[in-house]
Amino acid sequence: MLEKTANYILETVAPIFNRQGYVGTSLSDLTKATQLTKGALYGNFKNKDELALKAFELNIKRVLKPLNEMVDRKSNHLDKVLAVIQFYRTYDQRTKEIGGCPFLNVSIDAKNNHPALFHRAKSLEKRKQEALSRIIEEGIKREEINADVDPDSFAKNMYSLIVGAYFMTFIQEDASYLAEALDQLESDLVMRLKI
Repeated sequence: MLEKTANYILETVAPIFNRQGYVGTSLSDLTKATQLTKGALYGNFKNKDELALKAFELNIKRVLKPLNEMVDRKSNHLDKVLAVIQFYRTYDQRTKEIGGCPFLNVSIDAKNNHPALFHRAKSLEKRKQEALSRIIEEGIKREEINADVDPDSFAKNMYSLIVGAYFMTFIQEDASYLAEALDQLESDLVMRLKI
């Protein structure tokens, strides 16, 4: 029963933390949304810090699961990289339900307010970049991707472009920023990575 309650709490508060941020989310916001008492919340989680970290991880899981599924369905490594781009074509819509991109929201919100949460976001974003780099490395080994490409540099630049374009889409409320960046990335990517 305790695990079921903890899952209910996380499912309910994860979008709230993502929309309002750590500082902007009060205990009364959490008790109101869950319709549970402070004691019930803290009977399942040590404190607001732990709850915020777990909520962030749930939001990330919601975002990355479909990305991983799209990539895993591809056998050719160039197609895997292209699947990452395809995933981000609908990213704005995918993240709308939970209040936007959890990586971006938490990184900005927690940088000066919650170091543990910020470092968790930073490490997960780094892992995402490293996973893309490994896909490119494996593609080079299998002669599916051009050997002249530096996997780490390419992955870093690709995610920098995607995140920057997503930020501009968010701030300008204009999906064309992300769409145009992905179009450009896709055409450049095929030229640079294709053998």
